[in-house]
Amino acid sequence: MESFISKQPNGLYCRVSTVVNCPIDWNMTAEDYIELCVKKAEKDAIDVLENYVKPFDEVVKKTYPPNMTVEKIVEMFKDMGYNPTEREIESWKVWEDDFKYGELLWRRLEKEHLRC
Repeated sequence: MESFISKQPNGLYCRVSTVVNCPIDWNMTAEDYIELCVKKAEKDAIDVLENYVKPFDEVVKKTYPPNMTVEKIVEMFKDMGYNPTEREIESWKVWEDDFKYGELLWRRLEKEHLRC
């Protein structure tokens, strides 16, 4: 639900719905509001864990350099209890090498462009 918080003249807080255009919670202390947010966050987190967890192979498929080195990727997966295959490791090394080459090529092109 879309809403905003406002401080009332008495120093407490109210939450106003922008859907129904009226206050939906009022006379809340800061602690009340924080508790409301914690409960909502917990509910949302439980919903994600129960309905939106993807298979671990998606993590493996979506992980590749240059954001992590191949060594760090292998270490991370082993720490997670997954042993990458040689094929996966070689694939990541190709990505890493391609990125390094592309980065060097880009720098070279930038230098040549600056000379013009």
